[in-house]
Amino acid sequence: MKALSMILSLIVTFSATAEDETFPEIEVISEIAQNEGAPAIEASAIYRTTLAEAKSIVVFEGLPHQTWDKELLAVESKRKDTQKIWEYQFYIPGVAATNSDDLRQVLTSPDSISVCEGVKLCGGYHPDYCISWQIGENTYNALVCFGCHEIVFYDGKQSLLYDLNQKAYEQLKKLLARYEAKRPKKAKDWAATNNYRRTSHALRRD
Repeated sequence: MKALSMILSLIVTFSATAEDETFPEIEVISEIAQNEGAPAIEASAIYRTTLAEAKSIVVFEGLPHQTWDKELLAVESKRKDTQKIWEYQFYIPGVAATNSDDLRQVLTSPDSISVCEGVKLCGGYHPDYCISWQIGENTYNALVCFGCHEIVFYDGKQSLLYDLNQKAYEQLKKLLARYEAKRPKKAKDWAATNNYRRTSHALRRD
């Protein structure tokens, strides 16, 4: 565990070049470096249980990426129609999900996630969307990052980071596309064009 914590707390710095543009050096710090190891799948059971019982689901769209879209983020962060969920800002108001059954099917399956295997060289975790639901006075959130293929479950007290399995990633990418409304379009989608190195298992758990 000690070795794992040391590895995950490393700052991974790299530079990448695409066409005529050079990206600045990027420092990537894994969120799970805060813990003594990645959480087990069973630790997220409460999220699947409550989501199955929730009467409605709300989707929040995330702001631009903190590494690849710094300028856009600086502008969008000044908007009054945003709020912070966990450590990131999202546009408000959230939108009532129109495909809640499909979202529920993906997110309530333990097969959709796996134990996080380490730091990704993708510019840092950034939630593209937050899927939110309530049971009584408690609010539960699933923050999805398409760049890292990761998901964070957050209940206002603790956060649990997992890798999204490929099938779940592809399903959520399609299901959440309809909620893209306020985030400015990028000049170029570097993640999609693979013009920089994105390693899913750059650092593996011992």
